[in-house]
Amino acid sequence: MARYDGAALRPPTPMEPPSPAEWAALQPWRHWCLAGAVPRMNLPWAVAALDLAGEDAQRLAARLCLERDGSWQLAACQGAAGRIALRLKTKAQDWMPWRPRQPDDAWDSGYLIPTAAGLQALAQFQPRRATLIVAQGLQPAVLLAATESLAARQRCFAAPVRLLVVR
Repeated sequence: MARYDGAALRPPTPMEPPSPAEWAALQPWRHWCLAGAVPRMNLPWAVAALDLAGEDAQRLAARLCLERDGSWQLAACQGAAGRIALRLKTKAQDWMPWRPRQPDDAWDSGYLIPTAAGLQALAQFQPRRATLIVAQGLQPAVLLAATESLAARQRCFAAPVRLLVVR
């Protein structure tokens, strides 16, 4: 089984679940992630720009990563047995590629690593599961290279990939 690609992506930093107002702000972006990803892979690749600036954009992007990767589902589990059960469920979903994706399935999510090594790893990136990549504060040339790299290989993706661009 493939592992999280830590060479291309930096995992999000854990944070508390959002307030009801913050949760409402996440919903359009959650739906964007899921468009074409559930129940079948009709849209393997999509890119969008988060049109907010500064800390609001950074906070929303981080919360979207944590919502998509199941971090808050895991935190809500009661005891070790609940957490183990959720992790096993996620692994079982990885082993059943024929199973239609569900909105609450765990994704991989993380921030694009804007170094030469990170971009080289991105050029070889193969998603193990649906993946949300956040490109935050990148120089235009780096963002263009990353976008072109992912777009050129989208037909090879076995799972949906979403690139969220944050200023």
